[in-house]
Amino acid sequence: MSSHSDIIKQRVSMQAAARHYGFEPNRAGFISCPFHNENTPSLKIFNDDRGWHCFGCGAGGSVIDFVMRLFGITFGQALVRIDNDFGLNLLSGHRGRRSPGRIDPARQKERIERQKFESEYMKNTAQYRRLWSALMRGHGDAKTIDELDPEYVESLIMIPRLDYYFDANPWR
Repeated sequence: MSSHSDIIKQRVSMQAAARHYGFEPNRAGFISCPFHNENTPSLKIFNDDRGWHCFGCGAGGSVIDFVMRLFGITFGQALVRIDNDFGLNLLSGHRGRRSPGRIDPARQKERIERQKFESEYMKNTAQYRRLWSALMRGHGDAKTIDELDPEYVESLIMIPRLDYYFDANPWR
């Protein structure tokens, strides 16, 4: 019998997860590593079940490890996040939830709204973190705020705001 983590690793490719969380691999399967500052993409996403590896910082692992590290969450939280984000419904029978055939319409609507909120948050945060990282490298020598690119300043403002909204969301 396969565990939930094995099933997730089989059903969710690292390519799909990277794209879902706002990273677009180049033709060779590389993205800029979100775990350290770099000038060239060094995180390789493998097409088969081998996951990912960053040749810059040495981090690597499965799709679950990527989500854990990307969002700073535990293994169990990563399983739940991937299950929800990709609609796998592997964990729907756990923690006293109703069976899929008897879902309360109000709870279903709330669940859909929560998923939309979290998905939008993830996309926006990933976009701002990439922008922040890229612009930090390009604007590291600026002496005053006036010399900074407006998009850089916006990313500095928006990341904590998005983190606050996510932490304060009513569905947690």
